[in-house]
Amino acid sequence: MAAIRIKADLGRYSEATPFLYSTNCFSFSDLDALRYFSSTILPQRWSLVENLELQWGISWPIYDAFAQAILTANPALFPPNDEATWEGTWHIIASMKKLKSITVNLLFFDGFRDRISEDRLLAPLRQVTLPKKFEVHLNWTGPQIRDAPFKLFRPTRHDDRDDI
Repeated sequence: MAAIRIKADLGRYSEATPFLYSTNCFSFSDLDALRYFSSTILPQRWSLVENLELQWGISWPIYDAFAQAILTANPALFPPNDEATWEGTWHIIASMKKLKSITVNLLFFDGFRDRISEDRLLAPLRQVTLPKKFEVHLNWTGPQIRDAPFKLFRPTRHDDRDDI
């Protein structure tokens, strides 16, 4: 009798699994956590994920040759704070065929000195074209980007003259 009950419970679990992955929002605050999670669950379950949130605190300006030249190590950046991990993460996200919503929060203490470095940072996100809702929130100011598959949000610039 116990074997029949266990089999019935497993059947209910299998029926509920697609609901678990398709209706919940999976939130990650670490690139490696997203990468490890996507590789430790069954691929058919990962492919069911529809809602994703990613927050990443950039510890050093990736894609900025001048900033990396200041570091003495070669390579200058190590996982998960390097360009390869960043690009690999977006390759994984781009492969998610049922993704409907993604919200990205990028935090960096100082912003980017030049548009080229920022463009290189955002370039891997352009691989992701499927979600209906794709928001990228930056905590630094700069120009808007209009030709991207995501909607970019930046803090409002305050004109110093307004304080006078």
